[in-house]
Amino acid sequence: LALGDQLQQVVILSRHGVRSPLSSNASMAVYAAKPWPDWPVPPGYLTPHGKELMRILGGYYRDYYAHAGLLHAGRCDGDEVYVWADTDERTLRTAEGLVAGIAPGCRVTIHSKPIGESDLLFHPKVSSDQAKQAACEVQNRITKEWGSLDGLRQHYVKPLTQLQGILNCCAPSLCQPAGPPCTLLNLPQSITPGKGDSAVKIEGTFSVGSTTAETLDLEMAQGMLGAGWGNATPDNVSESMKIYTASYEYNERTPYVGQVQASKLGLKILEMLEQAGGKNKLSFLVGHDTNVSSVAGLLQLSWNPTPSFQPNDTPPGGALAFELWERAGSKKRYVRAAFISLTLPQMGIESPLSPENPPVHAKVSIAGCGGNDCPFERFRQIVHEAVARKFSPCE
Repeated sequence: LALGDQLQQVVILSRHGVRSPLSSNASMAVYAAKPWPDWPVPPGYLTPHGKELMRILGGYYRDYYAHAGLLHAGRCDGDEVYVWADTDERTLRTAEGLVAGIAPGCRVTIHSKPIGESDLLFHPKVSSDQAKQAACEVQNRITKEWGSLDGLRQHYVKPLTQLQGILNCCAPSLCQPAGPPCTLLNLPQSITPGKGDSAVKIEGTFSVGSTTAETLDLEMAQGMLGAGWGNATPDNVSESMKIYTASYEYNERTPYVGQVQASKLGLKILEMLEQAGGKNKLSFLVGHDTNVSSVAGLLQLSWNPTPSFQPNDTPPGGALAFELWERAGSKKRYVRAAFISLTLPQMGIESPLSPENPPVHAKVSIAGCGGNDCPFERFRQIVHEAVARKFSPCE
């Protein structure tokens, strides 16, 4: 960063904070030998602990961007902050937590569609033809890289074995008609067209492994005592999350999937950056891990927040920050992207942040820019080209 460069605009695409599992304990019983722990909220809801973590992270955004000269330290910045959230309970409560941290005591309107109405920005409608193309694109990509789904599974034997040791998965019914023994390592696998707002679905090992690894991750982020029936540790959960990130690599980050699922979001991020000089200086889009990963797939973004998380992970509250800077002297503008998240230990104990105890703040690589700083005109071109890219009919 050159001395005197000016930060003009920031757009942050954030995943919601720590929530309970999306499925009930009864429906997840087939994935583990022991009963899953109870949560203090209904399935898929933000926990009070999760909301407090977002307040803490919001305070970090306030301090960080005040220090960068975007916001005014010690002043109510409610007018400079804009928030648009998806209509789910967990995204709306996440937005409330962020606002409480960014602008405590200030009025900041949280914008959203009416409750119960689907927001196409976060939940695009995927046509049956798009879903078929997506399934074919993912199948061809996996075949090219690994030979088959079984080849992909073989590559992840170590984390799968570790996760299997925690879960003692799976119910025999999941392996029909093959029968016992039924484990993560021999679940039937398939790639099928998605439905609703999901373009593609990888069934079997990576679906079950991703769901269960993330559930253990959420237990630790929630600060549960005895997470994973007393067998989960930061190390083995981090290793198990390789299954989650592998699943998302293909389900969400495959370029065609990113185009189908994230074109509206990509264009919205660009539109918000182009509003530099207006009233809103710091804008938030509060959605889901699928949104963060799909935008990354659309724009071919990557980050490596080790040792805290796996590459391209999207932990609860994790966010992509797109910063628009103006170069001192030349007035040329460029985009710098970062991935920001609390660490798992910070989440577990609601750890206050400080210069000595910062969150993850990792550089994001923007493909096609040759570095972290992307000339704004080039970034605009990347977005429009990614949205307009033509894919040949897949076979």
